[in-house]
Amino acid sequence: MFLALLVLVTGLVYYVYSYLTGKPHPKFPPGPYRWPIWGGYLQLLVENYRFPYKAIHWMARRYNTEILGIYFGPTPTVIACTQASAREMLSHPAFQGRAEAFIPSCRDKDGVIRGQFFIDGHRWTEQRRFMLRNLRDFGFGTRSKTFEKIIEEELRDFIDLVQSRHVEGVCEEGKVMVPPAFYAYFLNLSLHIFLGTRMPPAQHHKLREFAYTAYKFLLAIDPTTGAINMTPWIRHLVPELSGFNDCMRSSDFIKQFIKALIEEHKDTFIPDALRDFCDVYLKEMKDKENTDFQHWFSDEQLVMTFWDTLFPSSMTQTATMGFAVEFLLLYPEVQAKVHEEIDRVVGHSRLPNLDDRKNMPYTEAVLREVMRRETLAPLTLPHRCLEDTYFHGYFIPKDATVLASLYSCNMDESVWENPFEFKPERHLDENGNIKKKDYSLQFGLGKHVCSGETYARRNMFLLFSTMLQNFSLELPPGQPLPDLEMQSPS
Repeated sequence: MFLALLVLVTGLVYYVYSYLTGKPHPKFPPGPYRWPIWGGYLQLLVENYRFPYKAIHWMARRYNTEILGIYFGPTPTVIACTQASAREMLSHPAFQGRAEAFIPSCRDKDGVIRGQFFIDGHRWTEQRRFMLRNLRDFGFGTRSKTFEKIIEEELRDFIDLVQSRHVEGVCEEGKVMVPPAFYAYFLNLSLHIFLGTRMPPAQHHKLREFAYTAYKFLLAIDPTTGAINMTPWIRHLVPELSGFNDCMRSSDFIKQFIKALIEEHKDTFIPDALRDFCDVYLKEMKDKENTDFQHWFSDEQLVMTFWDTLFPSSMTQTATMGFAVEFLLLYPEVQAKVHEEIDRVVGHSRLPNLDDRKNMPYTEAVLREVMRRETLAPLTLPHRCLEDTYFHGYFIPKDATVLASLYSCNMDESVWENPFEFKPERHLDENGNIKKKDYSLQFGLGKHVCSGETYARRNMFLLFSTMLQNFSLELPPGQPLPDLEMQSPS
C-alpha cells in the first residue's frame, strides 16, 4: 500500500513538474513556469499586475536572455526584449502573420476580423496598399497646402479652447485638463482626411465622448486582455469583472458613431467628384460590385478601417501630448529651453508650421524623448510565426505568438545611457542638430509598421509647439507633481 502511494505521489509530482517546466521544443527560449490555465501570464500579473510589460522587461534580464519564452495560456509565445532582437524580429519574413485573438473577433457580430490592425494575408495586403495609395492624396503622410490650412484652423480652435474660462470636462476656472483638451484636434484632422468633415467647437463634446468611450474600451481589456483572449469562457462567469461587458458596450458605441458618419456621407456621394478617402473607398466598392475577383471591400470593412484609424488618433497621440505636459512640469528647465527656441525661430506673429520643424531641433528632441521614455504601445500587436524557425539560436514553432517589447527597446541599456533618465539632449548631435536616425521605437517596424507615423509626428509637433508658443505650463495650487510610475502608457 505504501509503495503504491509512493509511486502515485512520485508520478503526480513528476507530471506537475513536467507541466510547469514543459516547452514545445528543447531549444525554446528560457522563461517562467507554465502555470495552469494562463501559463506564464499569471506570473507576469503576480510580479506587476498594473504593468505586465515591465515584468517582461525585468524577467528577460533575470533570465539573461534577449528572447523570452513564455506560455500565454496554451499558446507558446516568444518576446524580443532588446532593440537588436526586436528590430530583427519585426523584419523577419517568418514572423509576419497575425495571431488570432478573441477580442478583435468580437468587434463584428459575425466574428469576422476586419480593419487594418488584426488581419493578414491577401486581405491585409489588399486593404493596406489601397489605403496608403489613396490617403496621400488628402494629406496623410505628405505635405498638402489644403490640409495644412485645416491644421492651422484646428490649432486656432485649440488656442481658443484653452483660453476659455469654462468648457465642461476640459476647462474650469483657468484650469485645463489633459489629455481631454487634445481630443478634438487629433480626431478632427483624421475626420477631415477620411470623411472630408470636421466638427465645429460647438460639437467637440461628441469627439470627447468618442475618445472617452475608446479609452473605456482600452481599459476594459488592459491588463486583462491576455486573460480574455486566452480564456474567452471567463466572460460567461464574470462578464463585468473580466471587462467583457464594458468592451462590448464601448465597441457598439464606436461602431455606431462611425456608421452614422459614413451613412451621412453616402447621401452626398458623387462617384465623379471624390472629396476624401471615404469617397474613394465607396467608389472602389461600387466598381467591384460586378466582378468575380475575390476582394474584401465592404461597408463592414470600411467601418473597421475607420475604427483602426480614429482609435489611435484619440488614444496614442493625445496620450503622448499628455505625457509631454507632465514631463515639462517635472522638468521646468526643459520647458524654458523649448520656449526660448520657439521665440527665436517662430516668434509670436504667426503660428508654427512644418517648415519650422527643421529649425527647432530641441523641440523635436523633447518629443522624441517623451515617446521614448513613455512607450505608448509597450508591446507590438501579436504576430504569428508562419513556419518552424530558428531565431537567435532558439527554436520558434509554427503558429507560436511573436511579440516585440518596444518598452524594452526604448529602455535598452546597450543603446541608451541611463535609459530611465529624461534627457532630450540624447537625440541631438554634437552640433545641436537632431540626429537623422531615431533609435527609439514607438511605431513598430517592418511590414506592419504604423502607416501613420509621419502623419502623427507632424501633427504632434505642430500642436506641441503651438501650445508652448502661447502658454506656459504650471500646476494649479496644491496639485502634486505627476507620478509617472503610476501612469498607464495609454
